[in-house]
Amino acid sequence: MNNFPRYTILGALVIGLFSACASPPEATDRQIELRNKLAALQNDPVLSRYSPQARAEAESAVARMDQPQASLQDRTHNEFIAYHKIEIAEVKAREAHLLERQNAMSDDTAAARLASRTAEADDANRRAAALKAELAAMNAKPSPRGMLVTLGDVLFSTGQYNISPNADANLDKLFSFLDSNPESRLAIEGHTDNVGASEANLALSQSRAFAVSSYLEGKGISRKRMTVQGLGETAPVAGNDSAAGRQLNRRVEATILD
Repeated sequence: MNNFPRYTILGALVIGLFSACASPPEATDRQIELRNKLAALQNDPVLSRYSPQARAEAESAVARMDQPQASLQDRTHNEFIAYHKIEIAEVKAREAHLLERQNAMSDDTAAARLASRTAEADDANRRAAALKAELAAMNAKPSPRGMLVTLGDVLFSTGQYNISPNADANLDKLFSFLDSNPESRLAIEGHTDNVGASEANLALSQSRAFAVSSYLEGKGISRKRMTVQGLGETAPVAGNDSAAGRQLNRRVEATILD
């Protein structure tokens, strides 16, 4: 009879231990911001009455941020999707509200004002679509710090840090994105393979990273929006035991931070 309470306590401890292990990762500041943004839409006395389907999609996107097994890369991507789903839900709610007001209004002045608001909603949708297209054009991938654009060694001749004339198209896509998204910041990092002295590789990676920032600055992007560093051969993405692997390691990475 005395063993029963002891087994009961032991079972409770085991259950508690597994529950603690299964707890989701701590929410990031970005996730908290997105949840607050969604809550503001849900609790808005006017907008919460409109576009329930779009709002439900936003709620699902926010819920996906909490997947306990998601990698840092997937969590960043889920945050990116959740942000735009909330934006679209808010835009559609405002548009529906404005359309309802239009039906209730009869004078031309009110109708013109409503048309202007609807145009703003359409513009927001176009901007969201354009952002997605720009990221796709650069083959941007989600990373723990933001969307990552990899600029391969085609930017430079072997052992050089001057940008090749035929590489402008790759950099111009990045410039176009930064120009149309003035709040975005950029972290530029140069990388090399392990051929040659490590000190020389570090210097070359720094020079190549600065060459990219100088190109963007020359096109009109403020230097204050960019951080630049060279990491040499210290952060390979492939093995250096093959020509293909070394080519992948010779790169400049540009991470879009906002």
